[in-house]
Amino acid sequence: MLNLSFLKDSKFNRLGNVDTLKVLSAHIKNKRVNPFVGAGMSIEIYGSWGSALERIKEGHLSVQEDKGVQKLIDGFYYEDAAEMISDKLGVTSYRDQLVAAFGTSLITDESLRRMTVKHLPRIFRESLVVTTNFDKVLERTFQKENYTFEEKVVLQHLTEWQAVHARRGSEHYLIKIHGCVSAPDEVVMTKTSYDELYDKDSKHMVRLRSILGGNMLLFLGCSLKEDRTVNLLREVGLGDHYAILEMNGEVEESAFQQRRRLMSDDLKMHCIWYPKGKHHYVADILKYIDAYVADKLPEENK
Repeated sequence: MLNLSFLKDSKFNRLGNVDTLKVLSAHIKNKRVNPFVGAGMSIEIYGSWGSALERIKEGHLSVQEDKGVQKLIDGFYYEDAAEMISDKLGVTSYRDQLVAAFGTSLITDESLRRMTVKHLPRIFRESLVVTTNFDKVLERTFQKENYTFEEKVVLQHLTEWQAVHARRGSEHYLIKIHGCVSAPDEVVMTKTSYDELYDKDSKHMVRLRSILGGNMLLFLGCSLKEDRTVNLLREVGLGDHYAILEMNGEVEESAFQQRRRLMSDDLKMHCIWYPKGKHHYVADILKYIDAYVADKLPEENK
């Protein structure tokens, strides 16, 4: 049963959230929005980036090496930490641990039923989906709902023809920016691999920028802090994108006010904000959108 009580919840019904949600839902129903999916939509299976790196390095480093890597992880220098782990383990061992940490055996029907990502196939059944994730949660989720992607394309293998059609949002593709765990030698996780992929003059980035610039996006499971994705958005042009974001403090706190201005003024992003740590709001939001798209909402809630 659809529960819409969150719309009147004082922790959600503020900051223009309800109005933004209604406008976003209308755009999605009119097939004007494509999702950009980040690690937060897989976190219930694979954990945070930091915990994943800790699993990869566990039992492979000396005490001193482990301390050095952990310091990088604790400081959120994930690319550098992955680089150091890769250097210490060697290519083959590092890739083996990568596959073990992000393998498909952890994805079960039971786990998917509990996850917020399960709402995406019905909402975006024919849409282009772009992701920075290299796990296979999205493939399994869409397949489970019988909305299998026409193509799964790793960015490094995206052709010009595919990029043109993806730019129009006319193909039900899954574009995996950072590779796929099924080909661990192509996964982008270390600083070196990030620098190579995000070279602004590479054909891969030219094609990705054209796709992102040609579509209205909804960012899900993305922190959108000062990272590669934010820099990429600045390159392709700003405005007319949406994001569902966790607040980094209470409304009156300066940290949140600064973050809100960054998203609004710097990135020109339409944001739906939910309270820190209260991730169940994301599922509520997606359930609302699902009902809106399927014409199952009471008229007064549209």
